[in-house]
Amino acid sequence: MKKPILIIGGAVLLGALIAMLIFFIRGAKDAGQPEIQQSSMQSSQNQTRASGERWQISLKTTPEDTTTTNATATQAVSEIAASPQPSGEEDRYVSLDFLDDLITLALNHYLPAHSLANTDRNALFTLNAKTLNMHYGLYLTGLSYPRQNMNTARQAILSYVLTPCTLSFLFKIYGEECLARTIEETDTVFKTYPGKEGQEIKKPLSSQQKKEFFSLCAKKMRDTGKIISRIADVPHFSKKMENYHVLRNELNSAYYAFWGLDQNSTEQEIIDASADTIKKAILALDQNKKNLISSIVNTAHPVMTSDTEILYIAQWIDRRIVNQSVTMETIKTLGTELQKLAQTFEEHAETMS
Repeated sequence: MKKPILIIGGAVLLGALIAMLIFFIRGAKDAGQPEIQQSSMQSSQNQTRASGERWQISLKTTPEDTTTTNATATQAVSEIAASPQPSGEEDRYVSLDFLDDLITLALNHYLPAHSLANTDRNALFTLNAKTLNMHYGLYLTGLSYPRQNMNTARQAILSYVLTPCTLSFLFKIYGEECLARTIEETDTVFKTYPGKEGQEIKKPLSSQQKKEFFSLCAKKMRDTGKIISRIADVPHFSKKMENYHVLRNELNSAYYAFWGLDQNSTEQEIIDASADTIKKAILALDQNKKNLISSIVNTAHPVMTSDTEILYIAQWIDRRIVNQSVTMETIKTLGTELQKLAQTFEEHAETMS
């Protein structure tokens, strides 16, 4: 039995690494503690993507009627679209409180060099797509919507925001305001450093650290904008994502088949064959993932974004396309506007001493 144990041990270890990449947050679908959602491979595109789902944050203890939820969300979007915008420079549903919350989140993820949170000699900016999705999957700070159902509210807000017209409008009224409020907020931030005899010292950001923060913010926004823009141009993107989900489910099925074997009574040849199926599924999924990421990276050339985050962004966009019929024109607009905002932050950083 040593031979199969070694084979399976290696396959399971490699599979665990792959699993860390392929199971991820699905914002506020149902409620409770995170759990892995798995199912056998389905034939249609929607079934394929629904099965073997990623980590899921819930807001309910019982399954929700998807048809009812989508209908409610659609009605909510219609209500939002029909509501007149206020005359001032603030959107009715995406308020300035959202902007303030986003700025605070960004500053919390700026870790100066030699600080208590980052002892390295180089500063870090750790805000990423997954953190943002988790944060606004649990809280709708500054995103106004009268209903109490979190899932319906989140779908309605996303459907409202994710149109070319609304995105352009929001970036237009909030772009310069975002910069101005960020400048103000950097004056109030304190970071913690190690002191003598184990004591902690809080210090405000220096002029150099403020410049560094704006520069890192600009690079991250430009990265994200380029990645999103490139995804909008990837030929047959939805088909590529469908193939990815198929291979992921095949790997899950291979694991389930192996775990279902009785190691004491099953013939050795069957055990070895099952282990080999796992190995092949892992390699196929890994190659598919590399090809998908390469099709994005080779044009976007990100400098602050890992392959794991790129895959996460791709899956987030794929869910918007499948579940909310978001168009590639919208995705392109989002990427373009992020790059414009990145330029604004970069130009400000260059003016700082």
